[in-house]
Amino acid sequence: MDAVPSESRDRETLSRVTRRHVWLQIYLPLVLGVIILIGLGIWVVLAGFGTASVWADVGLVMIIIPTFVIGILIFAALIGITYGLFRLIGILPDPIDKVYITVKRVGEVTSQGLDLAVKPVITVQKTGAALKAVWKIIISLF
Repeated sequence: MDAVPSESRDRETLSRVTRRHVWLQIYLPLVLGVIILIGLGIWVVLAGFGTASVWADVGLVMIIIPTFVIGILIFAALIGITYGLFRLIGILPDPIDKVYITVKRVGEVTSQGLDLAVKPVITVQKTGAALKAVWKIIISLF
């Protein structure tokens, strides 16, 4: 009899494989990239390429390019939305008129139904009010 069930062994094997894949696919490229960047930085400093102004200009370009690309994408999205709205304005009036007419009919039918439902209550209240008024007149005469 095994002390460790096979499911537990499978889980441990899967865990080891997953850790190995994570290290190979995430940490190794990250470490290599950092080492390459540090090496390039040391090489640039030791070789004495450019001045501070040149590197400031390079940094500025590296900041402006992504901002410019994002701005162009937002501008394109706004143009698309504007075009879509103009198309909708041309398409929607007929369906909106049909919906308006249908909603108006539903409102009228609902109002008529509610009037019919409330009519008996109002009639009883009107009759009671009329009888009270007549009673008050009779009492005031005596």
